[in-house]
Amino acid sequence: MKIADLIMDYGAMSIWGAAFITQTLSLFGIATDINMMVWDYGVMYGLFYITFTYVVMQLLSLFKHYGITDGVN
Repeated sequence: MKIADLIMDYGAMSIWGAAFITQTLSLFGIATDINMMVWDYGVMYGLFYITFTYVVMQLLSLFKHYGITDGVN
């Protein structure tokens, strides 16, 4: 579960960090198109995939903890 938390934390931090930097640059008229791509692809799709990976890893960890292997237990 710790690895899933690390993936979620560092992934979200990197995506939101990039969004913050490009948004700040966009306020001054620099890298406006890159800012739109970061918000469209990075924030929307990137956070979806990071959250999906986090949830799958958490579920696999819970299944291992409770000994569920085939879902019929």
